[in-house]
Amino acid sequence: MSNITPQNPQINRTIWKKAEDRERALAKAEGSAEVLNIVIYPKDKSKLKFIHNNIAIPIAYVKIIETKDTKECYEFPNHEVENESLESYKVECNAWAICRR
Repeated sequence: MSNITPQNPQINRTIWKKAEDRERALAKAEGSAEVLNIVIYPKDKSKLKFIHNNIAIPIAYVKIIETKDTKECYEFPNHEVENESLESYKVECNAWAICRR
């Protein structure tokens, strides 16, 4: 599997970039950071959309950033958004605990 998925350009240039900046800042401040990026597709396969070469388009992305003192989780929709504040996409990390097994 590739680490590239079809991501809305606005998301990529704004809130996703802010999340990457945040993970770098935490890693620098605390010495290191573990980052988990999760790609979300619709549960209902009939709602999947594709680009060329039959590549499925995700509906959302989750970024989990964990350091020795900090754990932050964000969930971003994969469509144009009006609110570009990183804080508005922060979610409870407990919902993603299963991903950390």
